[in-house]
Amino acid sequence: MDFTHMQQFRPYSFLHVSIDTYSGFLWATPQRREATPKVIHHLLACFAVMGHLSQINTDNAPAYCTTALSTFCAQWDVRLKHGIPYNSTGQAIVERANCTLKTLLNKQLKQGELRLRTLGDIQKQMHILLFTLNNLTLNADQQTPTDWHFHKSEVLERPRVSCPIRNGWAQCL
Repeated sequence: MDFTHMQQFRPYSFLHVSIDTYSGFLWATPQRREATPKVIHHLLACFAVMGHLSQINTDNAPAYCTTALSTFCAQWDVRLKHGIPYNSTGQAIVERANCTLKTLLNKQLKQGELRLRTLGDIQKQMHILLFTLNNLTLNADQQTPTDWHFHKSEVLERPRVSCPIRNGWAQCL
């Protein structure tokens, strides 16, 4: 989890970004500040979209090192893990996602000549951007991040095993 600045979204220029490192599923929310209450607001939006998270990796930004965020994570049974100071390799995935978000946003804004005036306009553009990244991009296995995140891949044929309850062969459950 990280945040980046999007000047096009002013006054909501702080974009809080979370990415599932396994699937590449991305969620971002525009906020007015980078303070802890805004981080908590972003996390609640992440839980609503991505499901319950078991662990969150962050850098050592002041908003991520507060007792309020630690308490929130403890209440939601989420492990909060901070990166090593001055070592950016742990944050490389989310930093690359920030770059991708900015690049795609600039392409979409130039294409449509949109004017982002209200929070509703900003959220609409953000949702189009996230839909594009999560549902229209394919990985090497020809799956979208959404499919990968929510495990919509093919269900493999389950092996037949002996079931002592039924005294015969049954499909493994």
